[in-house]
Amino acid sequence: MLAAVSWTAPRLVAGPESKDEEPNAYLEDVNVRAADGITTYWAIICGVADYPGTRNDLEYAADDATQIYNALLADPRWNSSRIWILKDGQVTRNGVYQAIQAVAARADADDICLFSFSGHGTMGFDVYPYD
Repeated sequence: MLAAVSWTAPRLVAGPESKDEEPNAYLEDVNVRAADGITTYWAIICGVADYPGTRNDLEYAADDATQIYNALLADPRWNSSRIWILKDGQVTRNGVYQAIQAVAARADADDICLFSFSGHGTMGFDVYPYD
């Protein structure tokens, strides 16, 4: 499964109360920095092919992440210092949270942000009003 979304203003996952707690999974609005008149391009690219202890491994999901990364760098608007690429064991709840935090701390209202995920999806219960 390959999914990609882009957004023009950073949204932030609510953070943990303390360093030892995991972040919750609900999105909340944050104060977005004012536009600076310069469009900067940011990306978080995730690819999970290795699902340890299962028969659910994928052949190309981590490769998808590398290919998207390389495709972005072929365009001069993208810079490797503004692209987070997470593969396999790096794609954890906290790993993705930290990448989103890093982008949200730097991006402003007229920037372009891309999030890409390649891997297995799953279904969960709807949690009103968050989903």
